[in-house]
Formats: sequence, C-alpha cells, structure tokens
Amino acid sequence: PPPAISPMRPGFPHGMFGVGFSFDAIAPRAMSSTSGIDSLPAIGPSFRAGGFIGEPREVLLGAEFAWATTPSPSSRGHRMSSMQFLLLTEWARAVRADKRLELGVSATAGLGGQTLVHDGPSPATCPVRASGIISTRGGLFLGGRFLLRATFGARRQHALAIRTGPTLAAMGGGTKDSGCTRSEPHPFEGYDVPGATLQLRSELGYAFRW
Repeated sequence: PPPAISPMRPGFPHGMFGVGFSFDAIAPRAMSSTSGIDSLPAIGPSFRAGGFIGEPREVLLGAEFAWATTPSPSSRGHRMSSMQFLLLTEWARAVRADKRLELGVSATAGLGGQTLVHDGPSPATCPVRASGIISTRGGLFLGGRFLLRATFGARRQHALAIRTGPTLAAMGGGTKDSGCTRSEPHPFEGYDVPGATLQLRSELGYAFRW
C-alpha cells in the first residue's frame, strides 16, 4: 500500500520555495520571420516562493523571478534575453485518492524587461557596434499557466511540476544608442519585434513545501 500522508501541523504557516528550468518562446511569430534574431526558444532558470492559504494547500500566493536567453548562432549574430519579476496566484487540486497528483492553473502579473544583444560577425543595424547590448526595454507581463504536479514525502513536502501557458508582454520602444540617427528605428522595431508580444513558456520545476 502507498505510504500514509502525515497531517500538517495545525497553526503552523505553510509555504514553498521552488526552482525551475524554463523554455520560453519570445515573440515566436516575429522572430520566425526575421533573419537577424535566432528563433530558438530562450532557456534559463526560474525561482518562486510563496505561502499557502488554508489547510489543504490548494491556493498559493507568491512571487516569481525568471531569466532566459536565446542561443546566438554565428550566422545570425543576435540574441534576446528576457527577465521577469511576477506576482502569482496558483490553485491546484488533487486528482487521485492518495493526493499525490495535482492539476491546477495559475495567473501571473508583474514587470520585466527584454535585452537585444549582438555578438556575431555582421554589424548591428543600429547602432553599428561589433558586440554587446544594443537595446533594452521594459514593460508589463500578464500570463496564465496550466499545472501538473506530483508530490512526494510523508507530508507531500517535495513536488515536481510542469507548467505551461501564454504570457502577454506590453513593452516600451527600447533604448537607442547615440550613434543612431533620429530617423533610424529602434533596434527592436528594426527587427520587426513589436511592443506587444505573445510569449509561450514551458517549465519543469522542483519545490520544497512546508
């Protein structure tokens, strides 16, 4: 028989801390149509922490930090990075009698930024710089995800989870180097990456819960 689940200590605050590895498609439609930026998914770490509301640990309120960057093949010379600081609300419910498998959804909202880096052999359009960051921009992120989670341990204190879902990013125009003329577009605009973009994220993560 499966091991019994020990009850949580009454009156003790319950929370979690987790780490993950994410795969982000940053503006996939725009990046698939431009030859200047690599269209492979961005990869990077993520961290989240929060507290549970109620005894069943079904509702989590917390925060998340994530950073990801795309590879940079020499044939293209540009890559994009994304950084996000998000508040999150997550709800999950057990779908098995032993309560060790959960399905759920989450919503996120917060601030973040995107960076366009050039480190290839061909010159950047604006500015004409051999390497380095050529533009940064900030904005708002709103997203939702589906969750599949398996828990382990006497009190289900260990969890492995898969999260996937879309994020809408509303970004500013971005910085432009002093070497650019006023008539030249911002670097993001020059590569047809719009200010409003739809991102897709998939993440595999581990969390310790108490």
